[in-house]
Amino acid sequence: MPREHGDGGEYVETVTLDDVRAVFDDVRGPVVLSADVSDALGCSRETARRKLAALYDRGEVDRRKVSRRVLYWRAENDESDARAAAVDDATHGPGDPPADAHGADAGGEGDALDTARERIEELDLAGSGADYDRRRDAVLKMYEHLRKRPGERVSKSDFADLLDGDDVGYGGGFASLWANWVKGSGDRPNALDTLPGVELRGDDYVFEVDP
Repeated sequence: MPREHGDGGEYVETVTLDDVRAVFDDVRGPVVLSADVSDALGCSRETARRKLAALYDRGEVDRRKVSRRVLYWRAENDESDARAAAVDDATHGPGDPPADAHGADAGGEGDALDTARERIEELDLAGSGADYDRRRDAVLKMYEHLRKRPGERVSKSDFADLLDGDDVGYGGGFASLWANWVKGSGDRPNALDTLPGVELRGDDYVFEVDP
C-alpha cells in the first residue's frame, strides 16, 4: 500500500478519502469495485476496501453484494444524510472496541469471522455451491487457528494437521485447497493473507494485533 514516513519515522498512509471519491468520477459505469480503487490509486485491495467502507460509514456511498463481489455507488442525498446522522449518533455513544492490525473488531470472535467471510467472498475464488462453502469454511478454520495463537508462526504443515483433507472441497485434498485458495499466484489472490490481522512471513502466517 502506498505509504510514506512521517516526521516521527512512523508510516503514514497516502491514500485519502478524496482520492477514493475521485475514482467514482473516473470509472465508467454506475458502480465501483475495490479492484477499481486499487488499480486507480496503486494501493492494496485491503486499503481500497477500508477506504470504501469509511465512505459507506459516512453515508457517502451505498453498497450491495452480488455474486461474491461488493458493488459501491454514490448514495442518494436522503440515504447519505440518514446514515451520516446515524454515524454521528454512534460517535456520542459508548466507545468502539479496539481494532486489530487490519481493522478486525476485537470485540468478538463472531464479528471478526463475519469480516473474514465477507473478504473471502469478495475475492471471487474458484467453486460454487457446497464445494465453495467447504473451501471457505476451511480457510475460516485456519483463520480461527491463527487468532487463537497471536504472534505465533503457523506453517502449511500445521494447517494440514488442522484440517480433514477429505472435507476441504477438493478431490485433491488439502494440497489442492492450499494451491488454489491459500498460496495464491499470478492473478489469484492469497485468501488467508487478505484476512484481518494476518501477515505472511516467509512461508508462515502470523496473526498480529496492534498494541
